[in-house]
Amino acid sequence: MRTIERSGIFIAVFLALLVFNSTGCGKEGSYQVPPVNAGAKVVQSAGQLPVCTAVINGQLYFITATNTFQYCDGNSYVAINLTGPTGTNGTNGTNGVSPTVTVEPLGTNCTNGGVKIVDAASNTTYICTGTAGTNGTNGTNGTNGTDGTNGVSVTVTAYPSGTTCPNAGLKLVSASGTSYVCNGTNGTNGTNGTSVVVTTINAGGVCGTVTGINVKLNNGVDVGSNICNGTNGTSVIITAISAGGVCGAATGINVKLGNGVDTGSNICNGTNGANGVSILWLGSAATPPVTCDAGHLDNAYYNTDDFTALICNGSSWVTLAERGPQGAQGIPGPTMPVIQSLSVFGVPAEPGGSITVAVSAQSAEGLALAYNWTKSSGWVISGGQGTSIITITAPSTYAAGGTAMVTVTDTQSRSAVGTVALSTVGNLGPVIGSISASPNPVAKSGSTTITVNAVDPNGDSLGYNWSVPAGWSVTGGAGTSQITVSAPNQYSNIGNASVTVTDGNGGSIISSIGLATVANAYPVLESIDIYPQPATAADFVCNAYDPNGDALSYAWKVGGVYPGVVTGASWYWYSQGIPGYYDVDVRVSDGYGGMVSGSSFMNVSSGSPWPKFHRDIQSTGFSPFYANPATGWLKWRYLADEGMGSSPAVGADGTIYVGSVDDYLYALNPNGTLKWRYLTGNYVHSSPAVGADGTIYVGSFDRYLYALNPNGTLKWRYLTGNSVYSPPAVGADGTIYVGSYDHYLYALNPNGTLKWRYQTGGSINSSPAVGADGTIYVGSDNDYLYALNPNGTLKWRYQTGNNVSSSPAVGADGTIYVGSEDQYLYALNPNGTLRWRYLTGDGINSSPAVGADGTIYVGSWDDYLYAIE
Repeated sequence: MRTIERSGIFIAVFLALLVFNSTGCGKEGSYQVPPVNAGAKVVQSAGQLPVCTAVINGQLYFITATNTFQYCDGNSYVAINLTGPTGTNGTNGTNGVSPTVTVEPLGTNCTNGGVKIVDAASNTTYICTGTAGTNGTNGTNGTNGTDGTNGVSVTVTAYPSGTTCPNAGLKLVSASGTSYVCNGTNGTNGTNGTSVVVTTINAGGVCGTVTGINVKLNNGVDVGSNICNGTNGTSVIITAISAGGVCGAATGINVKLGNGVDTGSNICNGTNGANGVSILWLGSAATPPVTCDAGHLDNAYYNTDDFTALICNGSSWVTLAERGPQGAQGIPGPTMPVIQSLSVFGVPAEPGGSITVAVSAQSAEGLALAYNWTKSSGWVISGGQGTSIITITAPSTYAAGGTAMVTVTDTQSRSAVGTVALSTVGNLGPVIGSISASPNPVAKSGSTTITVNAVDPNGDSLGYNWSVPAGWSVTGGAGTSQITVSAPNQYSNIGNASVTVTDGNGGSIISSIGLATVANAYPVLESIDIYPQPATAADFVCNAYDPNGDALSYAWKVGGVYPGVVTGASWYWYSQGIPGYYDVDVRVSDGYGGMVSGSSFMNVSSGSPWPKFHRDIQSTGFSPFYANPATGWLKWRYLADEGMGSSPAVGADGTIYVGSVDDYLYALNPNGTLKWRYLTGNYVHSSPAVGADGTIYVGSFDRYLYALNPNGTLKWRYLTGNSVYSPPAVGADGTIYVGSYDHYLYALNPNGTLKWRYQTGGSINSSPAVGADGTIYVGSDNDYLYALNPNGTLKWRYQTGNNVSSSPAVGADGTIYVGSEDQYLYALNPNGTLRWRYLTGDGINSSPAVGADGTIYVGSWDDYLYAIE
């Protein structure tokens, strides 16, 4: 009976075990079923039962003293006995024969029928009924035929109950004796049915906080069927089962839930058990695996030495199968020709070659023999047909196979047949001895000859299929062992040329060789000539050549910037009007990746004596003009509307440009008279700068940088984010650099458009200085001096101890000098590292000036002017 895990199932399981008390099992006692859907509730009780009334109708009480249930039907108690009755006899066991022996009908396994034996391991053995051997057929004037082999002959019949087989069985009769395979004896009666033991379950565990009962088998094995005190559970219906169906010939009972759902738990009356198994199969062996005695009765095994099956009868092994009787001697038959040998010569043959096949045969009666030859398709008998020796021509393919067959026939039409295998040799593919290219490497756009040396072991004609790298081309000899290849117009172009050599019969071989064009030789730069110096304009000449003879192109750079076009070996350069020292660089290219650079140094003069703040592009403040110290007389003075805080600049024609806090930029003639003035929107503290074309650049507190024509008219103006105090500087390519209180350094094109801008961390009062290599240096009120590349990217920055309002100056050796409000004058190397610093008595806003002898002059708020070596 299976356990059903569902609400209320414990009652169904428990009551299902009670059915052994029913009269249907032939056991005395009474059993009453609670009403359907009564909802019986198990109530634990150890004492006096309450009076059974309609109030407690359906209550089920368990009496611990008697191990019984009392069920209240509304009027009186009905006792339900829990002790299971003695079980009926178990079902008879089937007649066990191990292995199982059955009659095997005529068919595939046994042509004449027989016995089928299946052991416990599902191994199957057949003992087939043999037939008498048939006589050999009469030969025609031949020798006696070979005696027929005796067949195995075993007769199998049913054997009734008797002395030999009390329970009947099979009788096996062979030529050597009789054997019996008997059914086993009756099995023992089945044991009594399992009684049910009821034990008490205390509160806790499987029953939680309530108590209940536990159902066990009478042998003490807990089946896990626990009935706990709980709510009304499902009623159980018990119905009788008639003979037939699930119980076969027996009757029984069936347990269902109260709602009529069949749980499939059927309890049937068993029948007497049958005899047990009596044969033990020992497997296969050359000798008996065990000694045949009473302890090994009915042991059986298959003897692999004499191919018989044997069974132990308690004292000796009995053969279950024997050979059939010997057949009668046949009548002598005729004698056929005998092929004594069949030989082939020249195999494997070359394609299209010849093979010789010879047969040696004789007739025992001395009769004349005839020879008929046949062969496989593709092979041709080219001579000897009808004789004992023939010639066969092979097909013209490699690795061809086939056969030659001869039929030898005597004058009585008796024949013998012989066959021999034929074949041709397999194809041997071509062999490459060498592959070479000359010249290699190859000049770009040049040519080379590639040669491959190959042979074929079979002597076949060879074909050549070439492939060359991309950009290379075969210009001669295609399909032959030697080709001409043209190289691309590139240096250092490498790749592999390959050739596939084929013999036309499926054989091929591939070989490769690396090809390369010569490496590019870089141009050679011999010298850079710049003249005159110093000058406002100069001729640049680069002397260079290319070892490969390639055409050269030149890119010139002045002051760290390219002019925007690639020029020739010479270039006439015009200054932007700002004197100073400039690096002149040239880059020479051959158009094939070869490039070389050279650099020179140029001193630029100016048509203007003082075109910007601190005069030159490096802002050194050094004057090349001699001033007579013997005089000190006033030449002239000019009165503006308000004070002038701007440093003046002088144009090429001697015009003096200066700004004023009255919002004007003034242009004064060399004699001190007003030439013109231009009104901006606020103070003009910025010192102007004058370009080579006479354009005046000046900043104003109105946030604009102005570009004015020499006649004082506006050329353009550029709006920054705050006041422009910083004096502008003009680079070698005309770029205007200027700082603003909005923290940006601006780089403007000569037409007034923005080239780039760089944000510092503070306001910029400092005037930019430009190094000979185009590096822009500018101070900021965030305590840093910045070094920017000509493209506006940061090269480096150096932190001082306070604001850097001082304009830097660049010495001839590239040293940058700048003051800070931390009281120090700094000397920095071109890579941004500190060279030295000098402490003054107060902050330095003054811009240092560099003398001809290298002395640095700077003022401090401590009221001193310092001259430092």
